[in-house]
Amino acid sequence: MDSAKQDIKDKIDSSTIEEAREFVATYHGSKGSEYQVFAADCLAVKEAALRDSKDAESLSNSREALSISRRSNIIAISAMVLSIATAICIAIFQWLTKN
Repeated sequence: MDSAKQDIKDKIDSSTIEEAREFVATYHGSKGSEYQVFAADCLAVKEAALRDSKDAESLSNSREALSISRRSNIIAISAMVLSIATAICIAIFQWLTKN
């Protein structure tokens, strides 16, 4: 890789995605030159990496939400079982005190 391409790659890699997009949009190389195409390719790689990162974060958040949902369901079911057991105990106690 020649130094001009390395400079382009370094500039895009060290920039935020917005700065990299601005850099590619305002790049002063001739239209369609290999350097302009290279800059666009570097930006595409950076955007793909950002998408992959967001996708991985979204998947992680979804798994965490599912885990919390499962725990909430277990707590709700336990509360229902405890409520039914309490009602049965009260009914048995009332029945025993009548007799």
